[in-house]
Amino acid sequence: SSLPVVDLAAMDGSEAERRACAQAVGRACEETGFLYVRAPETADRTQEDVLEAAARFFALPQAAKAGISNEHSYCFRGYVAQGLENTGGVADQREQIEFGSEAPPVAAVGTWPYYRRLVGPNQWPSEALLPGFRDQIEGFAAAMTAASTRVTRALALHLSGDERRADVLFSRAHLQWKVCRYPLLGDGAEPGADAASGVGAHADSGVLT
Repeated sequence: SSLPVVDLAAMDGSEAERRACAQAVGRACEETGFLYVRAPETADRTQEDVLEAAARFFALPQAAKAGISNEHSYCFRGYVAQGLENTGGVADQREQIEFGSEAPPVAAVGTWPYYRRLVGPNQWPSEALLPGFRDQIEGFAAAMTAASTRVTRALALHLSGDERRADVLFSRAHLQWKVCRYPLLGDGAEPGADAASGVGAHADSGVLT
């Protein structure tokens, strides 16, 4: 069966249009558990830009990618090579770059509660190495943040009748995203990619994934 598709542009419309959109989002979450969304911010060019940026980064030599390894980041931002993370004790078959909301570095981070250690600066390849990469990634992140705000407002409207509750709840939300490359598996698998899937079954924390 197909998943429901909701056009979030309606959240810019009249009260009746916003309520209808919120009802569609809520029904999809309650009855199906998953949905596709369209949003004005997720234009084809935005998606093409981030795919092109990802392809350029992952095509770099391993040493260049390792230059922004997340091992250098107390807040776990940066590059993670294939096989370094695991799910359920099985090595993940993907390489990735972890990003989050940009924030200044903090001294004495070891004294912070664990959740505060996710706050900090991103690592970026140099502009000379990958021209325009940061702009492409940050542009995509801004678009996804705007689209996510539409989703949380729709959910708030559906659940409480007041979409503004979402703005209060998520005014200081911690945002995190990653750009991944999964190797070919199965027939024609890439060397070293011997798992049945890129990442095993798991649950993610947070509100939206």
